[in-house]
Amino acid sequence: MDELKIERDARVLVGEREVGRVTHVIVDPQTKEITQVVVAHGDRESTIPIAAVASAGGKTVRLHDDASTPLRGDFARDAFHGIDDRTADAENAGVAAHGGAPLRDAEADAVIVERPAATTVQASEHGSAAGETLTVPVAEERLTVGKRETDLGAVNIRKTVTEEQQTVPVTLRHEEVRVEEVAVTDRPLRAGEDAFAEDTIRVALRGEEAVVAKEAVVTGEVVIDKETVAREEQVSGTVRKQRVEVEQDMRVKAPATEADVRPALREGMPVLGADDGHIGTVKAVRANDFLVGGRLQRDVYIPFAAIGAVTAGRVGLTIPAAAVDEQGWPRP
Repeated sequence: MDELKIERDARVLVGEREVGRVTHVIVDPQTKEITQVVVAHGDRESTIPIAAVASAGGKTVRLHDDASTPLRGDFARDAFHGIDDRTADAENAGVAAHGGAPLRDAEADAVIVERPAATTVQASEHGSAAGETLTVPVAEERLTVGKRETDLGAVNIRKTVTEEQQTVPVTLRHEEVRVEEVAVTDRPLRAGEDAFAEDTIRVALRGEEAVVAKEAVVTGEVVIDKETVAREEQVSGTVRKQRVEVEQDMRVKAPATEADVRPALREGMPVLGADDGHIGTVKAVRANDFLVGGRLQRDVYIPFAAIGAVTAGRVGLTIPAAAVDEQGWPRP
């Protein structure tokens, strides 16, 4: 299978000459096949048929050396946008007004194109002349799995504020008045002492009181980190594959020769008369005839000249099944 990987912004080369850079590919909406590559050169865009691409990969698209003028006019970008599938299919049923299939925007920056390898078979007598060959392409679809970055969601880390009652012990000091009456020895009043005047004596008391203040402190940290982990997934899809079945359908004209039918005869093939009556099965093949035997009749050697056709895995004779015993053919 010939595989092309066409990447966006790949260099398009003819020989060693760069003719532009890849911007898009054009996909036929009916066959889903890539038909053209859009190439930017200077301030213009043009198209290149996919058949002109010889190889692609590694940010390089090489065209065939005989593609001297590969760019096909100006690419009308507006004509390929804003067209739904129904309109695109209707246009491509005939000749599209914009000269091709509508542009499909690629989700990735590269696309894989698979071109089937040629398979050669020998031509039959109904086809080409002897010695010629026919090339039959055998195609199949394969799943190509790519990767792209996507948004898987987010982790929300939220901080909230709560209140709680907190009690802190504190020791406070204060002054207290202690009044004590002390007995003294009698003495006379001193000058200036008014023994019988009423008076109030004020004694100031001092002490400590609790003052509440708050301060914010950091008690811990939450570290947020991201890491990349890998996981295995099984990606399934339905693909189509072509199979080639060869059915030998050889018709010969009497008299038949060994070269005509001998290669087509196989042991066990049923033998039928011209009236589709069952005669027996092939037991052995000789130079000019073959041995046929059945459970209800004796074995008999039937010459190749009695064969009308060898087709669909069976041998058809030119005579009815009931006429075999009348031919006088040799028996073992």
